[in-house]
Amino acid sequence: MTENICKGGASKCITRLGKYPYESYQRGVNGESILRIGYPKGAWSPGGKVSGGILFFAYPYKRNTLTKDNPFSTQGATLEYDVKFDPNFDCVKGGKLPGLAGGRSNGRGCGGGADPAGCFSVRMMWRRQCNGELYIYAARDKQKKGFCSKYRSCKDAEAYPCNICNDRKGASFGRGTFRFQPGKWHNIKLSLVLNDPGESNGYVELRVDGRLVTSFDQMVWRTNKKINVEAIDVASWFGGSDATWAPKRDTYSLIKNMVAYRTGAPTYSKLSDGRVAPLSQEDVSPETVIEYEDMYADSAEEAYDDDF
Repeated sequence: MTENICKGGASKCITRLGKYPYESYQRGVNGESILRIGYPKGAWSPGGKVSGGILFFAYPYKRNTLTKDNPFSTQGATLEYDVKFDPNFDCVKGGKLPGLAGGRSNGRGCGGGADPAGCFSVRMMWRRQCNGELYIYAARDKQKKGFCSKYRSCKDAEAYPCNICNDRKGASFGRGTFRFQPGKWHNIKLSLVLNDPGESNGYVELRVDGRLVTSFDQMVWRTNKKINVEAIDVASWFGGSDATWAPKRDTYSLIKNMVAYRTGAPTYSKLSDGRVAPLSQEDVSPETVIEYEDMYADSAEEAYDDDF
């Protein structure tokens, strides 16, 4: 694992062996390992003038994190973890939580306003009033119209649930389909199935506390078979692209029970809205379940992200 030490902005970061200064570990009442992520007052990205949060990429099967061999999955994957915010957590305008990434640069840098042609990422975000959403970078000109129009536009009137599809940034998908409650543990289960190149038959779904809160069955994650699920994108910070996203006091979140697993060949499952969508069978044998401590990690390249 690496530590990014940023003094005066992302361009003045140095990296050394160790860990992020805002990342620590503690034991739960049952002996489980808990990741504590600190967000100092005024911090709005790991590489900002006042840095905070964490950002690194974990590669379950790669010993060399720069190579394209040993992708996590060529079909699909699920990431599951429990998260709890400080009981006095102020969500401000929003922030990031971990997700999955793949494609170009093994998923590193598929965010921060980058063009997602050749890569993808899907992470969790909290927003104002702690409304939750999926935050997605995927090929912008390849998505079906139903992707953006599944929910009303948040720009028209932020009535929930809603979407924002931004040509320069990622897509806010299903904002307000659920809400985080500070001080309470929430179980997050994020699953995706890669599409066949040239087809709109990919899939994404999010379950929170065991309930299916949103899904879409016509995703285009990739345009060729060289794009696979590569990384666990362990990202969490306030922001956002400026200090208006930052917390007004020191605060934190806790993450535990993080596991990732590959999915098998797609089968079909009925969604809550009555449509049929591909939902992979979960391969949860001991060989495919990767716990947080077992993942190979690498430092991050992106720091800033959306501003809407």
